[in-house]
Amino acid sequence: MSLIEELQFTPGSPGTVKWKSGSHWAKLIVPAIQQVMLYDSQDLVLILTGEQACPDTLSAYDYTGQLLFRVPPPEGFAFSYLTGHCEVPIAVVAGSTDGQIDGWYDWHFSVDPQTGKLSRISPAY
Repeated sequence: MSLIEELQFTPGSPGTVKWKSGSHWAKLIVPAIQQVMLYDSQDLVLILTGEQACPDTLSAYDYTGQLLFRVPPPEGFAFSYLTGHCEVPIAVVAGSTDGQIDGWYDWHFSVDPQTGKLSRISPAY
């Protein structure tokens, strides 16, 4: 069972994200929120932010609202969206800004829940 309940967010610049953990409410005011996703198996809230069409930052917060990491997209890629994936608990899709890689533009990247390290794992289609 997840430690995070009742996740709510209001997109915008700034946007708000709040959730309940036990009897405590965590609330964040974050500039340029584009997407928020709960990864309940890791008790993490991931947030994609950015002023442009493609988000430029991925941030993760634990159930208390503590920032765990903030990372840019991988070199040569632009973030698209957060998603589930059958091989890893946390994934983000990013599109190549330098043309096709191994025949594909869009790729799933796994996200290390402690460090935010991104690793390319499979095409996204």
